[in-house]
Amino acid sequence: MPDIENLWGDLSELPDMDLPKHILNAQKEYLESSLKGLVLADVKQVNDSGRIKISFTVFPANNEDMAQELLSVTHGGGIYPAIVKCSVEPVGEDRAEDDESFKRVVHRILSSKEAKHTVNKFRLIAIS
Repeated sequence: MPDIENLWGDLSELPDMDLPKHILNAQKEYLESSLKGLVLADVKQVNDSGRIKISFTVFPANNEDMAQELLSVTHGGGIYPAIVKCSVEPVGEDRAEDDESFKRVVHRILSSKEAKHTVNKFRLIAIS
């Protein structure tokens, strides 16, 4: 086969971005570390027909059966835009166009009074 030149151009200039699953895994680690393992989180990914759904659930360390989803995100192969569904009050749906807007939506949900109430409830259950 003859030598064929690179038709891709410079691949070193491809932009980096934070993937939704990586962002949620980082939040899982922050939660578990901050609460010394009393409240745990689970980040699960399901691939279905070209769509990816990632759920973020929390539960007391001593009772995984009490797991409650705080949010889920669904996206296609293009990653963004992504649809973020809030599972705590007020239940709703947001569209994140990129990783920065995804982080803003996740911050709004995780720092909400309702999400913190759920986490605190599970912390108290874990220490009882």
